[in-house]
Amino acid sequence: MAAPRKSPRTATSKSGAAVPALALVQAPVDAPAGAPEASPVLALGVVIEQVEGFTQVVRQASTSSLEQSRAAFNRLKEAADEAAASLEAARKVGDEGVEALRLKALETIKTSTDASFDFARALAGCKTLTDAFALQNEHARKQVEAFNAQAKDYAGLVQKVANDTMSPLTASFGKGFGLTA
Repeated sequence: MAAPRKSPRTATSKSGAAVPALALVQAPVDAPAGAPEASPVLALGVVIEQVEGFTQVVRQASTSSLEQSRAAFNRLKEAADEAAASLEAARKVGDEGVEALRLKALETIKTSTDASFDFARALAGCKTLTDAFALQNEHARKQVEAFNAQAKDYAGLVQKVANDTMSPLTASFGKGFGLTA
């Protein structure tokens, strides 16, 4: 004799009788003698509650982590914006300084050219060789003095341009580390 076919909706009980599968889930589980009876539905409910609790903890941790990441990103963006503004300010000051140096160079060239033309006119008016040598010595002395004065002016101007160009950067750097600039 062939065994009865089981459908997916039926199961076999301990006695071998066909019973609906749902009845087995809802029926109490055979427990050891003296132990309270528990049903798989109750056990499944406890597992679901634990999973929901774990899910809530993970959700809260994820939310907290996301908020911290957003705050860190915003702080980083603010710092980058401040750094960009400092660099732009330094570039503008540097451009102004380079323009001042360019104007100083043009002034120096004009002064030197005027002195050379004045020397040439005076040299053309010399009557003796002794007067020409004396005039040439005087011109050379004045050119050396002018060169020394111009070098001092350039050094001061370059130092001022460097300080002015770096001041926005040093202020931003000091602010970033909590220092007063």
